[in-house]
Amino acid sequence: GAPFYDVTFRDGFVGDVLTSTVRPLQDLAFTVFFLPFGLRAFWDSEELYTEDARDVPWERSWILHTVVLPACTLSPLWWRFLQNLRQCYDAKQRWPFLGNATKYLAAASVAIFGVFDPSVKSNPLWVSCFFGATLYQIWWDVFMDWGLLERKNEHDYGHSRYGSYGSHNRSSSSSSWFGWWPYTLRSKRLYR
Repeated sequence: GAPFYDVTFRDGFVGDVLTSTVRPLQDLAFTVFFLPFGLRAFWDSEELYTEDARDVPWERSWILHTVVLPACTLSPLWWRFLQNLRQCYDAKQRWPFLGNATKYLAAASVAIFGVFDPSVKSNPLWVSCFFGATLYQIWWDVFMDWGLLERKNEHDYGHSRYGSYGSHNRSSSSSSWFGWWPYTLRSKRLYR
């Protein structure tokens, strides 16, 4: 229903599942096109059937490469983007909904250029955008969605802002090895 209706838990869950299954959706669409075209090519030219003849029908399929596969890639990202905009509107607050919407917009922007113009994948600008979008998605998922890591309090650092860089032996605890790292696993866990 987004952006026309409120986003329910079910809508968000289905959107997350679809964005996680983009590659299998593309494989399924390719299979749906492969079976009728491939079988037709096989039945039409049994004696002349080669690998080149097998590849021709769907390699040239305009609807598969211009509509179906891009729709499998972009529609889940666009749907989640619209859901986040609707949540922003309903909650009357920008954060965290616009940050999450930015994650899906960045992924869709990189994907749309990669799908419609595969030659751009060798362009350093596209590679930089791909790398940046991927890092942003990882950061967002780890810190915001999953809440896996949280920022340490100032008193957790000890004497120095970045922890102590003294000598570490193998018997020291793992927390002292990473005393300079400003993040720690979240304090509240499901199993406690």
